[in-house]
Amino acid sequence: NVDSLLGFSTLSSSIHLNTIPNDNQIELIWTEDVPWINNLYYIYRSDAINGIYTLIDSSFVQYYLDSGLLNNMDYCYVTISAALLLVTTNLDTNCEEDTN
Repeated sequence: NVDSLLGFSTLSSSIHLNTIPNDNQIELIWTEDVPWINNLYYIYRSDAINGIYTLIDSSFVQYYLDSGLLNNMDYCYVTISAALLLVTTNLDTNCEEDTN
């Protein structure tokens, strides 16, 4: 049956983003509670909460410093996490010299 339950997922949380404003920059620090390892985060910024969000960078840690900003302006952020799967392959190569 195609609709059969195959398994279940452990509970997880959304990313909780905190911002620390400073002179012409904003520090982004986020936390999450997930049963897997997220090792890449995409950071998006907009100048309005309902505006268009543009990818500004990515990070391998739960921190990003957005600098070069204008003071007294509103900036909105979204972070998206990704769990990169690293696949390694062991190749067993057997090379022999042709002696004939």
